[in-house]
Amino acid sequence: MQYIILDMEWNQAWPGSSAARQPLPSPMRGEIVQIGAVRMSEAQEVGDEFQVLIRPKYFKKMNSKVAKLTGIRDSVLRERGVPFAEAIERTYQEISISKLFR
Repeated sequence: MQYIILDMEWNQAWPGSSAARQPLPSPMRGEIVQIGAVRMSEAQEVGDEFQVLIRPKYFKKMNSKVAKLTGIRDSVLRERGVPFAEAIERTYQEISISKLFR
């Protein structure tokens, strides 16, 4: 048996900031800025690894605590981040059944 372990890094506005008060299309108060995945064997050996950065749509400035914890900077997301829909598609393609059992 193999396992896929997913990890998502989220950004959120600093509480009390104007960005924290802006209306959003969802009740969620955060935004995913990175998706990572690792394929692991039953023996806990790491197979494939995958990550994709996501260009923020709502919270374009990284919360300083989140940036410090993750090491993800605004400039990196602007330069290498992709739109959320593209990130989801890449993630799906990477962890699809055809990739999992190659």
